[in-house]
Amino acid sequence: IGLPARRSILTLFSDRNAGGQPAEELTNWDAAYLRALYRTANIVAASQQRSNISRTMTRELELASDGREPR
Repeated sequence: IGLPARRSILTLFSDRNAGGQPAEELTNWDAAYLRALYRTANIVAASQQRSNISRTMTRELELASDGREPR
C-alpha cells in the first residue's frame, strides 16, 4: 500500500510547503492506516509489521469501498 493519490494527513506539511492545499480531515486511507498501525504487534520483526499493516489496510479499504464498516 503506497501513499494515497489524494491529500492525506501524512502529506499535510509537504502539501503546505509545496503551496498545495493540505487535507482538512482524515480520509478512509488515513483511518485504515492508523487502525492497522495500532493493531500491529510490536514483538514481531519490522518486515512482518509492514506486511500486517498492508494486509489490514487492504482489507479495510475494500470494506469501505463496498460501503461496509471496518472492524
